[in-house]
Amino acid sequence: MTWTPADRAEADVLAYVLLREIAKHRERCADCAVAGSAIYCRRVDRAIREALEWAQLRALLTRATWLAREEETAA
Repeated sequence: MTWTPADRAEADVLAYVLLREIAKHRERCADCAVAGSAIYCRRVDRAIREALEWAQLRALLTRATWLAREEETAA
């Protein structure tokens, strides 16, 4: 079972928006500016964690949907 094209498209949008907003944020955030390019403030860390959590939940939902279709097909 793999992600559907729609799943991949959602992930692409999420990654694009996340990276765009991180770049905007770093221009305005004193903590990020002081930390350097490899370290982010807590707000950025939280946003990245939320994006990763979304990806995990999306994978679980896709698996659940796939399993439900498999059961329907077997019935």
